Amino acid sequence: MTFAHVAGELIDASVALGAAYVLALPLAWEREERTAAPVGLRTVPLVSVGACAYVLISRYLYEQGIYDADGLARTLRALMTGIGFIGGGAIVKHVRDVRGIATGAAVWNTGAIGASVAHGL
Repeated sequence: MTFAHVAGELIDASVALGAAYVLALPLAWEREERTAAPVGLRTVPLVSVGACAYVLISRYLYEQGIYDADGLARTLRALMTGIGFIGGGAIVKHVRDVRGIATGAAVWNTGAIGASVAHGL
């Protein structure tokens, strides 16, 4: 593997991670400005970047022959489950109402943004 190849991969990964961050900002801004939710400008982009990073790692392992196509699907499935668990933590049931459903959905959709960017979509 040449230096140019490694540098190219590093640049591609950096662009993808930056795009995941930027594409999550509108949702983060909306959560920060319109709601009193604890999830906002810090959390939402980090979820997107983290999801992007894990899918990029999975794709790299696939390209190196360490993973097969099923490994890519397992990574995405585990990522969706983990982010859903984090989003579920934002949902609180009170006596007569439930709060945080939109925040949980925002976190889960943010993970989808990051994973999509990592797959070049």
